Amino acid sequence: MFDYGFHMDGSLEVSVRASGYLQSSFYYPTQGKWGPRIQQATQGSLHDHIITFKGDFDILGTGNSLQVSELKVVNQSQPWFPELGVFEQMEMDVSIMQEEKQFNWAPNNRAMYVVLNPNATNAWGELRGYRIVPGRSDNHLSTLGSPWSLKNSEFAKTHLAVSRQHDTEVFANSVQNANLPSAPQQDFTKFFDGEDIENEDLVVWFNLGMHHFTRSEDVPVCVSITSPVPLLTIFRSLSTRKLTVASCLLPRTSSIEHKMGTC
Repeated sequence: MFDYGFHMDGSLEVSVRASGYLQSSFYYPTQGKWGPRIQQATQGSLHDHIITFKGDFDILGTGNSLQVSELKVVNQSQPWFPELGVFEQMEMDVSIMQEEKQFNWAPNNRAMYVVLNPNATNAWGELRGYRIVPGRSDNHLSTLGSPWSLKNSEFAKTHLAVSRQHDTEVFANSVQNANLPSAPQQDFTKFFDGEDIENEDLVVWFNLGMHHFTRSEDVPVCVSITSPVPLLTIFRSLSTRKLTVASCLLPRTSSIEHKMGTC
């Protein structure tokens, strides 16, 4: 099930929930490491759910860039804290991604990815764009070298990817890819041929998914409430303040003077 949330502050949320009948196998006591026993003679096989989305961002035009802001911990000293000597402090290392590539979310989510227009700023001089925010379960494929997904699932092997927009690169996958692991009909890796992506028309590919640790409660059908997979895109300096402040849908409060009568 797919949900697309358009929030009042301009952010967009994409959510996926998995449900349905579980593909299982016959239970053998010696094969528990591939999945637990979920019924009398049934084993729930471990597997991944990975769904790839294509986001064609055009922030105030098609000339966009992908900005990467990494949080780094450095040793600092400050004159107003002489008694502390040298101590750790966070700082931001900002760069622009130069070439098409596939990549993963930074460890501990210590990086911010923003699709922005390098030629447009807000009133404070900050570049205007959309930030891509990871959700609770943005996974990629576990088996990166399996013979059954050797080259036909390259799109599912990283969290994110960014490429130059081409009308010939519409889909990451093909219905025939499942039958062609070594020579897929749609080879996603061919999208990444070293093209420059600075101030260009960009496409961001992102994966939503889950590692399905099967359980008895997956019978007769998997419960969708246990598998929400969201991703959020939010404004980043597109305006000068939170947009919902000016919304006519906000509640209005006022003080009411109560006068008490005498009995």
